[in-house]
Amino acid sequence: MGQIEYKASVKTVEEVNGVFKLGLGEIRAVDVFPHDASITITAEEFEKLGKPTAGDKIKIKLEK
Repeated sequence: MGQIEYKASVKTVEEVNGVFKLGLGEIRAVDVFPHDASITITAEEFEKLGKPTAGDKIKIKLEK
């Protein structure tokens, strides 16, 4: 199957009950209208990413 990697800037970080929501700002893709995106991760995943803060860059990999 295939995979796509995106590089995104973290715009916001919110924590509620040990779950983190990273606001990533605008994501663009072919045949997709640009839109704001976010990802919700566990506290363990947040630690593995090095506790990202606003302004940090992260990579997102989509696989099928």
